[in-house]
Amino acid sequence: MSRPGVILLAISCVLAAQLPGQPANLSSPPPAVAKKDEKKEKQSSDKTNPLVGGIKGAPTDGPVTTEIYADDAFFDSNKNVGIFSGHVKVADPRFTLQSEKLTVYVTKGQNQGLEKAVADGNVAVVR
Repeated sequence: MSRPGVILLAISCVLAAQLPGQPANLSSPPPAVAKKDEKKEKQSSDKTNPLVGGIKGAPTDGPVTTEIYADDAFFDSNKNVGIFSGHVKVADPRFTLQSEKLTVYVTKGQNQGLEKAVADGNVAVVR
């Protein structure tokens, strides 16, 4: 597998691991309490970060494939940093992103996950 392909696979796995699940509600509260809870849930659900997950209607029950296209890709496994440069395009079911450069920081340790991603130069994000 080519080096950009391996980086794409690694980033896809990292982003898929960041998706939150929804807990099952096993007991139903009394009707009066249920109406109050629905209002609270409605208010709190509007404050989600689209880049981390939680967009209304986004699939959260399995891994999500995120494709990153760039003219050049580099990953430093010692620093856990990936750098994509030149006409960067990120295609994800939740959003699309375009920039000249994208730097991805992966957390170190056993549970590697996306720590942060920084896009530079002519950045455009569409949800």
